[in-house]
Amino acid sequence: MPESIAAIKKRATMAAAQTLNTYWADVNGEIPLPVDATVIAEKLGAEVYAADLSREGDNLSGFIYIPPVGPPQITINSAEHIHRRRFTCAHEVGHMLDIRSRELGEGGFVDRRDTLSSAGTDPREVFANTFAATLLMPSDEVEWLAEELDLYGLARRFRVSTDAMQNRLDTLGLRPVA
Repeated sequence: MPESIAAIKKRATMAAAQTLNTYWADVNGEIPLPVDATVIAEKLGAEVYAADLSREGDNLSGFIYIPPVGPPQITINSAEHIHRRRFTCAHEVGHMLDIRSRELGEGGFVDRRDTLSSAGTDPREVFANTFAATLLMPSDEVEWLAEELDLYGLARRFRVSTDAMQNRLDTLGLRPVA
């Protein structure tokens, strides 16, 4: 029986929280903002690259290659806005952690983050998107700051797009100050 979407999201949320606590939290257990997914990826052993992928012509935001042997390689589209690049890197880290918990095939694993990645139908994409949102916008910090900041202030503080922040607020059932 396939894993439910709710179970996938719960697993991704837990993985992001564990990743934050292990690789990003300070000595007091606080989460410094904004979270840097590139630093976390590198601490997890990945190599992170930036390249202009716009020549591909298919709205490619980035991709990850996890070889059977050697470090995972994340490539982010340098032509995109910094907020998109940050989310893409976090998304690919989600794939990296999800795939590491499963067996790799002989050819490794390749994921291409494009406009179809946000459709919310592929279980791997649901995991990666949920992981990325939770990693970049941790729930405790969003809840706390939503009492003081409006949508635009929150997006600036977490260095994400207003669309990403609005989606996170909706997921958490929060309304920022007006």
